[in-house]
Amino acid sequence: MRVLTLSLLSIVVLGTLTACGPGPKAQAGQEKADAAIAAAGMQDQLSARYSCTGPLPGSEENCGLKLTIETDEFATLEQAAAIDFGEQYDSAVTYRGILYENGLSALDQLEAFEPYITDEMDGAKVSLSAENGIRLTLDGMASFEHLCDIAVDLTGGWPFVSVSTGRDEKTSAYWELEQLTPEKPELFDETCAQMDNYLVSIDDLGGFGYLLYQVDRDRVLVSPDTRSEKAADAQTEYAEQWFDEHPAPAGLQLDLY
Repeated sequence: MRVLTLSLLSIVVLGTLTACGPGPKAQAGQEKADAAIAAAGMQDQLSARYSCTGPLPGSEENCGLKLTIETDEFATLEQAAAIDFGEQYDSAVTYRGILYENGLSALDQLEAFEPYITDEMDGAKVSLSAENGIRLTLDGMASFEHLCDIAVDLTGGWPFVSVSTGRDEKTSAYWELEQLTPEKPELFDETCAQMDNYLVSIDDLGGFGYLLYQVDRDRVLVSPDTRSEKAADAQTEYAEQWFDEHPAPAGLQLDLY
């Protein structure tokens, strides 16, 4: 009886492991992608992952290819983009220390961004679109005023610009500026200075969540980190007191919640 139980258990475990592995469709897709990369002689620079998902374990209804490449040479990106994989794909491109979402599909935009690269953008993430603009997420915690300066610089090449900081290591707090256009709103400079002053005044970010300046709406949202109710309440109370003493610019909608 025990032997039978163990045998059944082995079959179940083996079946589970088999179901978790790549199916025939994913294997065929992976082999095809690897062969295309090898034919281009880019095995050392470019890697591919072909995967499939579905509603049931082991099903392969939705399949896709993702490419990953890291280089400081633009010509290497051009070589990778020229490979014919026979299907559309997603890509993660790390170029000069910056991660670009689907960068191989937007090399013209990536090249246009290159003159704007600064040392502080090392480790940043960028999403580029000629129609939808640029979204830049820094790795570090730049001041809010500097965030505004970066956004203004980037409007020289894109219709909309959104820039955010990385998250504070201890609290996950961050700040963000969204949807700046080449023509700055009248409240832009005053709002940037006011919000920078507020953030500088916070001694401890514990309980602080994020500050979001929606430029296109002349609106600022200041939100606490609700994971710690006591700390969040303290940050909300501090924000209310600070803005009572330092009123937001006239015409700006300030939401504290």
